[in-house]
Amino acid sequence: MQIENFTPARTQVLHRMVCGAWLARAVIALGIAAALAGCGGGGAAGQAVRTPGVATIGAAGGTVTDDAGAEIVFPKDALPADITVRIAKDSTGAPLLPQGLEAAGNTYVITPHGGEFAQAVEVRIPAPNVTLQPNQELKLAKAQPGGEWVVLGDSTLAGGVLSAQVSSFSFFMPVMVTYLLPIAQREPFGMTGFSLTCGQGPCDQLLESPASPVYTVTTNNGQLPTGCSPGTLALQNNNDAFVLAEPAVSVPLSGGSGALGAIPRGPSSVQLFVLSLRCGVGTGTTWQTTLGLASLNWRVQPQGGRVEVLRAPAQLDVVAGLGANLDVILSGPAFGSRTAGASASFVPPTATNRAIVDWQRSDDGGASWRTVARSYQDEANPNPVSGSFAWQYWGVRHGFTAATTDQGALLRVQACYTPPDLPALPCVTGPATRLNVLQLSALPAIVEAPRSVLVRTGQTASLSATAGGAPAWP
Repeated sequence: MQIENFTPARTQVLHRMVCGAWLARAVIALGIAAALAGCGGGGAAGQAVRTPGVATIGAAGGTVTDDAGAEIVFPKDALPADITVRIAKDSTGAPLLPQGLEAAGNTYVITPHGGEFAQAVEVRIPAPNVTLQPNQELKLAKAQPGGEWVVLGDSTLAGGVLSAQVSSFSFFMPVMVTYLLPIAQREPFGMTGFSLTCGQGPCDQLLESPASPVYTVTTNNGQLPTGCSPGTLALQNNNDAFVLAEPAVSVPLSGGSGALGAIPRGPSSVQLFVLSLRCGVGTGTTWQTTLGLASLNWRVQPQGGRVEVLRAPAQLDVVAGLGANLDVILSGPAFGSRTAGASASFVPPTATNRAIVDWQRSDDGGASWRTVARSYQDEANPNPVSGSFAWQYWGVRHGFTAATTDQGALLRVQACYTPPDLPALPCVTGPATRLNVLQLSALPAIVEAPRSVLVRTGQTASLSATAGGAPAWP
């Protein structure tokens, strides 16, 4: 995500957010849907009209269902914001199936394409009414536009429905996978275990980059699908947005362990490794089945190395004897971030992992400063900028009662952050705000209001008013 700042006038800073293509398409789709909904037609006045296969899903989760019974089930927090999701029978733009896979039903398209959800989303497709041979089974296959079909090895058939957990959208199709021997006689090839270890423990909450994980894979050494010759196990690093690194690490079909070497931290705090069964490598009939995922979980760390002060007014007008508030907007590292494709979510700060903000005052033009108050990031406003994610920016406020002695005084913030178990980062100091004290008698006011004047058409009317008091911006 890119954020551009520009200052149109005086001290007000506006923010323009340029989102990733996936989220942008979704927002555009949501706007079109809202516009169409306002065009009327169909249903009683004031009554919402449900469109099968279309729904707006947000952070609370929900389900999208079409008339044929296909469903998409979103758990809580899978999406960071409201997105319009559509599911329909449509093969337009879908790639051709490779040799070795046989279509068994309709192609469904779920849009917006792509994405990378924070939580796995379940796709449920009605199973086709087909007769399976003893050596065949139904699976779901998935493909992106312009990509290749991948069989979802963990897809299951129950109650006439094929379902699978996915982390992105695309085309989905039921396919028949055929084996040489009946399944009851010898079970299909499958993974029985897949893990990553870093040192003496799991690769969870890693502090340092690069990491040196060791993989362990176990399989049932079952039978490969017909036409899957040669068959190989491939382990790939999915650095970001399901772009799989090549060349893949080759793992024996019987399983095994090995070191993956030094893995640097990628743009996401969760780095996935995908284990797949590849069929027909080098024969021109390549297709593959995903078997499992394992991950490196990087601990949230500061972005940019320190807190940043984004907005503080150059001058604040206050009235002697009345309350006043000075608001400052910051961004920075205590919360870190998790990115997922075009979406992002920010981990809230806590009492043990937060930035501390000291309010400092100078009465000698900035020659010396003293601390007059303190704010804490976990008590800050998580949404001070409209349209941003919670905790992407955060705002702190210093409240005080103005006095005549405040005239010309300077106030500023100094923000410091010490990550848990890591050395303290340099503190950052914001720009100074000058206090301008107004007396109650000097407040702007209308002394004489304009008087009514009776004029005829074509005549020139003159209106006058008298104002008193000090201007707001001297």
